[in-house]
Amino acid sequence: MAKGTTWTYTGTVGIQGKDAKLEEIHLSWQTEVVESVDRGPMKAALVRGDPRDFIWYSGEPEHGCYLVITVEDRELYFQNSPACVLPPDPSLALSPENLRLKLPARVGDIFAADPERKNDGRYAWCVESVNQVNFSDVKGVPQDRNFDTCLLMYRTNPDHQIATYVPGIGLTEYVYSHHGTPSEVHMKLAEFHSTAK
Repeated sequence: MAKGTTWTYTGTVGIQGKDAKLEEIHLSWQTEVVESVDRGPMKAALVRGDPRDFIWYSGEPEHGCYLVITVEDRELYFQNSPACVLPPDPSLALSPENLRLKLPARVGDIFAADPERKNDGRYAWCVESVNQVNFSDVKGVPQDRNFDTCLLMYRTNPDHQIATYVPGIGLTEYVYSHHGTPSEVHMKLAEFHSTAK
């Protein structure tokens, strides 16, 4: 969450090519904390860039802006920030629809559910699995230990998203797939650089 922290992702983006076939493009993308504030139990960061920037990619990627907030290192909130500014009072973004994860995570936990829908496992972020992983292939992450990972799934009728979070590191893998017109994103963390002291 410290200013200057970066995540570099590599992977593939699939778009509708000629003859309506899926065309894959290999690329890398950087996410950076451009501004942050530490208010004791609450930490907020304005983040520029995210693998979600490639949903419906058309060949001209643009870094989106996002607000990321943690509370007592146990709750993670995430939302788009079209104005690309850190709000004077980030606590106003602490709403249920922005909650992505609460620790300790358990399989079946549900976050940001659409209150207008039945709890059928769709239109909500759901913890699919909690595992331990060694990131031996990620530059900047300690190689001599295992990390807890939380795999979250968001399903709708036309698409789904999979996001893997690691406490202390952040988003380590992101997948988006549209079930109709081709649009695919699969990005994995390749390098992590933290400026936290």
